[in-house]
Amino acid sequence: VDSHCGNRLTILNVKKISEDHFNAYHVISSSGLDWTILCPPKVTPGANEEKYKVFEENVGEGFQFHVKVGHLASLATKIAKEESHNKKRVGVCDE
Repeated sequence: VDSHCGNRLTILNVKKISEDHFNAYHVISSSGLDWTILCPPKVTPGANEEKYKVFEENVGEGFQFHVKVGHLASLATKIAKEESHNKKRVGVCDE
């Protein structure tokens, strides 16, 4: 497979994934349920050090394209316990 063909397939896969995510968001957001969608970038190994950034609805300045699994677990637990970020998409990344 030449590199151009591989690049086109990657773009088509990303487009399909994006459409699937948007469709899921639309179904959930119009459901009447309480919800929070956690949108992590690449998840990497690592413990929670409480050194992560949280963004609602869009990616903020200084966004990193990775988050430690410990940070992701910490945020998910906080959201569940505090019922925060209701009806929001939440991004998270390492500092």
